[in-house]
Amino acid sequence: MLQASSENTGSSLERRQGCSSGYGLCSDGGCCPINGQCCILNSCCSEGYYCVTNADRNRIGCCPNGSECQAP
Repeated sequence: MLQASSENTGSSLERRQGCSSGYGLCSDGGCCPINGQCCILNSCCSEGYYCVTNADRNRIGCCPNGSECQAP
């Protein structure tokens, strides 16, 4: 999982013209809010949340940091 940032630092998001202001580019080509977390399937979670995945149903959810959650 990647954390969004405005700098290109390998595992971080890279700001580019294809993403709106305040968003960075995820490795899968999606855009995610700066300081958010890139998830699989062109999804992302806002700052303060992390990605949870339900591979059987091909679904992604966001869970508050410090909490345990299951993807939908």
